[in-house]
Amino acid sequence: MKPEWLNALKNYYTKEPEKLRNITGNDCHCVQLLNCFLHHGAHGKHFVMVFEILGVNLLEVIKRYNYKGVPLPLVRIMAKQCLMGLDYLHRVC
Repeated sequence: MKPEWLNALKNYYTKEPEKLRNITGNDCHCVQLLNCFLHHGAHGKHFVMVFEILGVNLLEVIKRYNYKGVPLPLVRIMAKQCLMGLDYLHRVC
């Protein structure tokens, strides 16, 4: 992990120091592309991308709350993770 990104994480987790102790290489909130290939089938050529196993998607979260709105604390967590992922892409890639 680049030192610039580690310094950014320290700023993000100033109010959550316990998270700083458990930093791994996967703290960038970006999905990892594992492999890709072309599949030639009956319906033509398809480009297939293989990603790491992830948790639920946004639609599943919305369904869990019966389409009545996701609680604000959860929205804040998800928004922070999205913004941290964008910051990672701008700093490291």
